[in-house]
Amino acid sequence: MNYSSVIILLVALIAMLFLIIGYVWYRVAAWRRKFKQETEQMDAAVHGALKVLRKEVEKQIELLDRKPGFNAHEKIIRNRLYEILSGAEESLKKEIEKMRQEAKL
Repeated sequence: MNYSSVIILLVALIAMLFLIIGYVWYRVAAWRRKFKQETEQMDAAVHGALKVLRKEVEKQIELLDRKPGFNAHEKIIRNRLYEILSGAEESLKKEIEKMRQEAKL
């Protein structure tokens, strides 16, 4: 073996190393784009579902409010429904934000 064949071999190995690093970088970037896109789709779907749920809960609460003889127990139920819905919204928003932060890694 002479020096030129060793140099050619080293250049080829370095070129292959750069190709492998480039391919891995491309795959990671593609995975991150896909993850970000899926997170956005999930955010939209959850937001839409919560909007529908909120409308339905508010409709049920309106029915309770119109009912004559609204007692203290029913008021507690009404207030609890609002609390549960608000808590669920906040929890889901935090989880979605956490996923967005992970996508930005």
